[in-house]
Amino acid sequence: MRRAINVSTADTDRPNIYLSFEGLVAGSIRPVPFSTTSTARRADNQQSVLLDPVTCVSRTSANAMIRDIRNFARRLRHADPSTFGLLECKGILKEVVGDEALTGTGATPTFPAGLAFVFRLPATHSHVESLRGRLLGGADRVHDSLSERFVLARQMAVAVSYVHLYGFVHKNIRPETILLCHPQLPGIRLDEGTGNAEVARETVALVGFDVLREAEGKTSRKGDDDWEKNLYRHPQRQGMSLHVDYEMRHDIYSLGVCLLEIGLWESFVDCGVGSGSPLLGPGLDVSDGSMSGPELLKDPERVKDRLLRLASGPLRRKMGTVYCKVVETCLTCLEKDNVDFGDEKEFQDEDGVAVGVRYIEKVVVRLGEITA
Repeated sequence: MRRAINVSTADTDRPNIYLSFEGLVAGSIRPVPFSTTSTARRADNQQSVLLDPVTCVSRTSANAMIRDIRNFARRLRHADPSTFGLLECKGILKEVVGDEALTGTGATPTFPAGLAFVFRLPATHSHVESLRGRLLGGADRVHDSLSERFVLARQMAVAVSYVHLYGFVHKNIRPETILLCHPQLPGIRLDEGTGNAEVARETVALVGFDVLREAEGKTSRKGDDDWEKNLYRHPQRQGMSLHVDYEMRHDIYSLGVCLLEIGLWESFVDCGVGSGSPLLGPGLDVSDGSMSGPELLKDPERVKDRLLRLASGPLRRKMGTVYCKVVETCLTCLEKDNVDFGDEKEFQDEDGVAVGVRYIEKVVVRLGEITA
């Protein structure tokens, strides 16, 4: 796996990593619902691309932020979503303030840091939907079947594993940053190289790299009070002032919350289409409906306990014991009594990939062994 994701010197020295808005079709930018990303079309070949804004609010150095963004973009030049769960990166888009022609609405696309990753959408899978949008669609939507949910869960786990094997942490894993790429013709796919037809299924793509940093990079330990984001963060990493540095296991915890949500097939966040403000979703099982999201997240450990109760109860009945154990392993990955991840000494090596390797063994492989 390491050899597959190595970047050659020639790749890292390419000067044309930055792109311009002029390369996009005017008026082609369309937001992906329940996601911070947008789709657009390239002016030269009409190819569909995805724009993923960069913010990196946790970085202590602007230079370090730019370095990480460039390094990650270059590593993803040859990514394959069907294998990696990560889209091929065409470059980094620089925002041009005042260019109103692009959206056709007079509004300039605004990226918090003035930058966005430009990802290529496969020609066979150019229809994009966020996992949040799918969950809010309810039981009538695709993936309500057990087999499809198991496939979705494994694809998500693989995507996280590759981010870690690249030497980065994501820091923002939640249904809004997990995209589902649809085949144009359900069940049929044309190989882009040969034109041969083959069976196709949806592909997961992990995006939302707005606070991405290298695993060994420094962080300012700045957080936020967005309860709908804190819901997917480990209790150590919630709130405005953080007391521990981010590490790979925090990503694993976030994945565990998402896997729980998929298994229950109930959204933990109701995005409040009418009011515009996110509300607690039915999946958290707040039966009396009297508690708000901010109130629930005042006690992060209580939220974690609630998630573990959902995993050991309703999730086990819906998805089986093995899936339940995987979710519990992720949610308790920073606890000392976790036999898979609890001993920090086991994860300390020269290149910092031991957590990722152990993760593949304990999460990705186990999910791959489940059949429905």
